[in-house]
Amino acid sequence: MEGFKLATRQIHLDFHTGPWIPGIGSEFDADTFGDMMKDANVNSVTVFAKCHHGHLYYNTRHPARHPGLQTGFDLLGRQIEALHKRNIRAPIYISVQCDEFAANTHPEWVALRPDGTRVGRGPLAHDPFTWQILDMSSPYQEYLYEQVVEVLETFKPVDGIFFDMCWDQRSVSNWAKDGMKTKGYDPGSEEDRVKYAHDVAIAYMKRFSKLVKQYSPKGSYYFNSRPLWNLAEEAPMQSQIEIEALPTGGWGVHVFSDQCEVCAKLQPSLLRNDSPVPQILGGFWWTQALRRIGIRNLSNDGARGSMFDRRSTASSRYVGSGGL
Repeated sequence: MEGFKLATRQIHLDFHTGPWIPGIGSEFDADTFGDMMKDANVNSVTVFAKCHHGHLYYNTRHPARHPGLQTGFDLLGRQIEALHKRNIRAPIYISVQCDEFAANTHPEWVALRPDGTRVGRGPLAHDPFTWQILDMSSPYQEYLYEQVVEVLETFKPVDGIFFDMCWDQRSVSNWAKDGMKTKGYDPGSEEDRVKYAHDVAIAYMKRFSKLVKQYSPKGSYYFNSRPLWNLAEEAPMQSQIEIEALPTGGWGVHVFSDQCEVCAKLQPSLLRNDSPVPQILGGFWWTQALRRIGIRNLSNDGARGSMFDRRSTASSRYVGSGGL
């Protein structure tokens, strides 16, 4: 594989799979998977090392390996091999602040609100759409660091790492309070809690982007869920900009054109991470968005455009082989 080059047709293969689901990838066929992507002229597919459930999809002795994966079956490795065989990039997805396995195993690592309640789903709640949110001031960051190192070593050199769920998360855990005091912040001040949360995010973004470059100098690195208004500070930690605008995500596809107006003025590459139904939007909305921002501005001002399609798999057994 060559070094990082902006993809012109990219798939984000969402694969957040709960521990109660058996037979993960049991009917996966590498050639069917790879040929489907090649036939569709896809040249980059983001594949999962670790999902929001905190489970891992490759061969590892880590206890977070998905219990539904057959012993010895390296799903991520098979996907990467199939894609590389067809000269398709395979950046690797890692969930950051959403990790159900870690939160359940170490509830003390979950971020805390000022009133002492945990951020995200409560211990007795049964809300399937709310995740427990980890505190990156806690030992969880070292736990995550070890996982990232393992992925980088196992699949070296990687095409890239997609870090997800990376917003500024406030917390008043003992670790966060100690960190704030070290910086001269007041844990009782909301303003200082906001500042410290941002400091923590910037610090781990620098740490992990440096780590990716150390193991894979030509690999890409991207931290999702970051605010566009702060790109001047964060651009050195982002090898590209990916805009997530899902009609099912609560913010709608209309944000894409608005965000492009900002991103088109910047140097990093621009990827589009949008709808699971491009056959509906492709002929109307995309055309209107291009007319609005002016496609020539994307190239003339230094940013590069790319179609980026997000797909959830219909079946965890087939893992994306059900057709585009």
